Amino acid sequence: MNNFIRFARQGNQPALMQYPTECQPQPAYLELDPAEEEDFLTVDVSGDIGGASRSVMDGLLFRFSIDPHTPKSKLEALDFPELKKAVKEFKADWESEWNGSDWIGVTKDNAEKSIHDNQMIIQNLIQEALFS
Repeated sequence: MNNFIRFARQGNQPALMQYPTECQPQPAYLELDPAEEEDFLTVDVSGDIGGASRSVMDGLLFRFSIDPHTPKSKLEALDFPELKKAVKEFKADWESEWNGSDWIGVTKDNAEKSIHDNQMIIQNLIQEALFS
């Protein structure tokens, strides 16, 4: 079993979901939850029509866009050392804090540039691997 890449939906195209009344599939992504003890990315689909997840807006979850038509075999192939290292470093610079009304994600000790750089590295590694 692949423990680094997990699937919220089953099938050969786990990132593909299209509502009958919509002309395009729903946005697909790999989601990183930095609060999780284990390091992994979850393949999922946004069920929302328009709008964004509150957890994403608050910096508690991070989503990296992928093509909804990506086959499961390509997604499973994302289990490689460079991506795992970037996820681990990203999580090391992140923490959550209570702002008086909500939990929000923040960077540790002025690590904003580091977390931004690792976010870009993760997105680039995913895109390079899926489109190679």
